[in-house]
Amino acid sequence: MKSRIKKLLAAALALCLIAAMVPGAALADSHSVSDGQALTEALSTDPNANVTINSNITINNGFTVGSGQTVTVSNSHSLTIGNNATVTVASGGKLVIAGTLEVSGKITGAVESSGEVTVNGTISGAVQASAKLNVNEGATVGNITSSSEVTVNGTAGNVSLTGGTLTVGNNGKVGNVTLSNNATTATINGTAEDITVNVGTVT
Repeated sequence: MKSRIKKLLAAALALCLIAAMVPGAALADSHSVSDGQALTEALSTDPNANVTINSNITINNGFTVGSGQTVTVSNSHSLTIGNNATVTVASGGKLVIAGTLEVSGKITGAVESSGEVTVNGTISGAVQASAKLNVNEGATVGNITSSSEVTVNGTAGNVSLTGGTLTVGNNGKVGNVTLSNNATTATINGTAEDITVNVGTVT
């Protein structure tokens, strides 16, 4: 009888140890927010927050998406980063755009987008886009990987186009351009450092 109790206690202790080792991300709460205050509160109180923006939000003070956190702009909604706002996406954090993103301020870190993105300010990290991306005059973004339409009238890093089109306007400047997979055309009226064409055409 004593040995049976010892075995049960040992099994219970083992289960407690296993539960303690479950990653925090597996225990993360999902947050649905409709304003900037709720967004920043969710990010500041839950280190593994998975936040969905379900309204049109303008951010004027900025926020930080920490490692292990995800902020998603839901389909048909928008996130606008105001002129003086800075959004930081830490390594291991994610800013995912299913709706639309307009940046007049600055994003430090990477952006994943399946919705339209318009940049009037700065995205210092990489942009991975499967929907329209506009980099307007005076704006700056890092490297771009896209399977859709990209227009650069400002400055961008290297552009890897796996589908869609690239247009670099008269005042636009990009790094190395690579066309592959289903890319169709790149129209360079401005400046590109180098161009590699595996498929498609360059004009």
